[in-house]
Amino acid sequence: MTDFSRIESSYRQCTLIVDGPNIEQSVARCWDRKPTRNERIQWPALKRWLHDLAAQRSAAAYSCVFTNTPANPPPQLLGWVRALVQDGWHVFAKPKANNGDGDIDADMLAHLSAHPWTTVVVVSHDAQCFARPLTELAAQGTEVIAIGMTEWAGCLPNIDGITFIDIDDIPALFEQAPPRMKLTALPDNGDWFHPVGDGDISYAA
Repeated sequence: MTDFSRIESSYRQCTLIVDGPNIEQSVARCWDRKPTRNERIQWPALKRWLHDLAAQRSAAAYSCVFTNTPANPPPQLLGWVRALVQDGWHVFAKPKANNGDGDIDADMLAHLSAHPWTTVVVVSHDAQCFARPLTELAAQGTEVIAIGMTEWAGCLPNIDGITFIDIDDIPALFEQAPPRMKLTALPDNGDWFHPVGDGDISYAA
């Protein structure tokens, strides 16, 4: 187990926190179904982005994914965790309780305070969890970056002191990008949003 509180703090440190369940659910909502492998986040691309960011700041990088697991984890979940670890990710997995509670918010926030990070990057749309802690870190002089989909991120894109980056701006993050519904990126002459599935098409009996 990694004890981040014992990391040498004499040089700059950058950490990336991915709220796994939140991001996976948001991508699935865009597709209105379970996404295929090509439609999911490409984790090596996100890790490359972090390392490029850390290199620009002459900082060490720590990439972390937080997730929860059901009582009987399916084999593909173990395969996903194994692939992340082999690619250099730190993975925190927490079992869901019998009542369905396996919330990882407190664990992610504990990681934020486990070390005097110079740069914190959070990939999540959970403004209720992160808005205040990230604002407090920014006020203390920490560089704070949030990554997500603007339309799902609540107040996170509009908080002073937090740099918000839309997932579309992370190179190669998706092989096939999810369909988005962004009212903030409409052309001056407007645009159409088309129905999912058959829409209002009807067939005569």
